[in-house]
Amino acid sequence: MEQDLTQQLLGERAKRLARENLEDHEIPLEMVLLQVAGEKYVLELTRLKAVLAAEIAPLPLVPSSVAGMMNVRGEIVSVLDLAALLRLERSSKEAVAVVLADTKYGAIGLRVEAIPELYQALPSQLMPALSGREAIKGIFQGSVAWLDVDVLCGGLDL
Repeated sequence: MEQDLTQQLLGERAKRLARENLEDHEIPLEMVLLQVAGEKYVLELTRLKAVLAAEIAPLPLVPSSVAGMMNVRGEIVSVLDLAALLRLERSSKEAVAVVLADTKYGAIGLRVEAIPELYQALPSQLMPALSGREAIKGIFQGSVAWLDVDVLCGGLDL
């Protein structure tokens, strides 16, 4: 009986040490940081195709969420106004760059107000988003929202 208890305690200790070891060697997520309307958002670096100068051709009679279109190496790409999509008050800043993101709908341009930066975060730092928006996967460090571009572009007819 004493040996059973010892085996159980050793087993629990081994599991705890294994968990601690995994947490110590957690692989950081590689993200790109976007600034829109004074707020910070990230998306996976694997989704980033390019960062381009904001040379957007406006289109008439389109929803406010569509900033216009761009010619990217001979391909016409729709550019979305990220602030309008997220229902944010657009700052007075003009678009500085367009982030070309790879989505399940194809390449989509996202109008941003600052040059994107690289961002790293540990998966354990992700907190649930309280906004109820499906396009937000969660929050890092209390103020950086993780965007799901597939959900964000899902309801648009581009």
